[in-house]
Amino acid sequence: MRILTGCLTVAVLVPLAGVLFLFVPPIWEENARLDEFHNRVSAYPLPPRTQVSDSDTAIGRAPTNGDYCEYIVRLTLQTELSPADIQGYYGKAAIVGVSSPAHISAESPASGSVVVEFSDIDSNPWDLRCT
Repeated sequence: MRILTGCLTVAVLVPLAGVLFLFVPPIWEENARLDEFHNRVSAYPLPPRTQVSDSDTAIGRAPTNGDYCEYIVRLTLQTELSPADIQGYYGKAAIVGVSSPAHISAESPASGSVVVEFSDIDSNPWDLRCT
């Protein structure tokens, strides 16, 4: 009985490990690329009279055809500046996204707060989040 249980365990675990080995490393790689993108955004000096109140990142399927990932770094800023001023400030920075210059947008959901979003798109057929 122990031999049968051991064989069944191996028969289940080996294929599962193979599937994980196939799909998990691309996810780790894309997470590392997003972390580098976030570090480039965070390393750039803040605009005058501005503080970061929140920061987050995301990877998902890009709104295009194919196997493209969209990488997003979002900063919520407490500032006296307008969204246009913030977008202009970061637009001059030419911050590199994952594979090309980041697209920058800014909006003001509340008084004194501006959400600035840095995004980039790149192909990755192996990351299941993007297919």
